[in-house]
Amino acid sequence: MTEEYENKHLDFDQFIDEQKGQGPTITIYGETVQLTPSLPANIMVTTVRMMKSKKAETQIEDLMGIAHSIFGEERFEGWLKKGLSMEQLEKLISRTIEMYTGTPTPKGRGKR
Repeated sequence: MTEEYENKHLDFDQFIDEQKGQGPTITIYGETVQLTPSLPANIMVTTVRMMKSKKAETQIEDLMGIAHSIFGEERFEGWLKKGLSMEQLEKLISRTIEMYTGTPTPKGRGKR
C-alpha cells in the first residue's frame, strides 16, 4: 500500500497532473485537431444513457453534447456548416472514442 493511502490521503491533483499530455489527433476538413489527453467522464456517462434510451430525439441531443465535449462547440458547429452528416458524426464520435479506449464500439450503436 502506498504512503498516500497509509496516511489516509490521496493526492488526486497529482494523478490529474500526471494524466496531462498530448491526446490523439484527428484530421477533418483539412484541419488536424489535437484532442485532450483523456475523455471527459460525461461522455461515457452520456453514452451509457444513450444505449439504454429508446428516444431518437434524446440521442441527437446527446450526440451533439458528446461532440461539443470532445471537439469543442465552435469547431463542431463549423463542421456542421461544412456539411457533416449524421452518419459521419456517428462514425467520428465512435472512432474517436475507440482511439481513447482501444476498444471497438458495438456495431449499430447510435443508429435508430
